[in-house]
Amino acid sequence: MSNNFHKYKFKIKEMSSFEAIKEYHKIKVCCNKSNEEAYLYSTNGSGNYSLYLKDRFFYLSIDNETKNISAFDGDLDIKLLKFVKIQLPSNIINAILSIDTTDKFEQGCGGYINFDISKIYYDKSQKLLQIGNLDPNEITYKIFDNGFAQLQKNNLTGLMFTEIEL
Repeated sequence: MSNNFHKYKFKIKEMSSFEAIKEYHKIKVCCNKSNEEAYLYSTNGSGNYSLYLKDRFFYLSIDNETKNISAFDGDLDIKLLKFVKIQLPSNIINAILSIDTTDKFEQGCGGYINFDISKIYYDKSQKLLQIGNLDPNEITYKIFDNGFAQLQKNNLTGLMFTEIEL
């Protein structure tokens, strides 16, 4: 494994006010599609550091000061999608997702984490995009307006985005 790979753990931050969570829930992941490619991008979100999910096609933006996940972007090859019926998780909690580290991130730089990007599913009828592993029976965290994450032993295991038109 390359030195650029990190074993960062994630955590859910406790909120001192509802206003803080409302700011993160203004962030929305959108999609621009052309031919067999789609570009996913975040509105109202940005960060100083890019944390790539195994390769350079999907990445989370991290705010260096707070270590909060503040955006998601990615390139998607539509031909590689598996079209399936996706079950929405039933136990959803509003949250802010953060990296559990004291590392100082250099602005404009990035690193990698191991993440299973071989599982990319799309439910056309519900306009749901799933990346990685999500168990509909496990706790799911709403981290953006239309973005959700699951953790297992503080490792990021899956992401889901609603309202994605492919």
